[in-house]
Amino acid sequence: MVTSDGISDADWNIVRQCTEGIVQASSLGADDSLLISNLFSELRKLEAVYGRLPSILATEADFTEDICREQSLLKEAYASAYELSDYKNMTYVSASLAEFYIERMQNLKKAVFWQEALSGNLCNYSDEYVEEVLKDLNISNRGQSKPTPE
Repeated sequence: MVTSDGISDADWNIVRQCTEGIVQASSLGADDSLLISNLFSELRKLEAVYGRLPSILATEADFTEDICREQSLLKEAYASAYELSDYKNMTYVSASLAEFYIERMQNLKKAVFWQEALSGNLCNYSDEYVEEVLKDLNISNRGQSKPTPE
């Protein structure tokens, strides 16, 4: 098996183990900085083999503290997924971008753009988790005023 963008399961399992360790450490309140550093090292190794694929870019974005870098990585991941016709990653990354613009940037106009992209992407790749994210995004937009044209 491979990821939707072509990374072998054997290679991706290392990333999966790293992310599980980070989540576990975070849930225990432990310092996860060394684990994150290890994850980034593994992602660089995969990038050297596979290139800048959406799975690699989006995973790095998930664990990057720099808001500008996170935004850049997510946008590049989406563009890469689009170029590959990787509907699974297009769906997941558009969900991440919609959440990013609501939660991190408080930019309703861009959040709505990515929410609409997510809704369209769900037509090509259906996923229960992402459908719940879309519902949550719709809920979080309620009561907020519509963006005014610039």
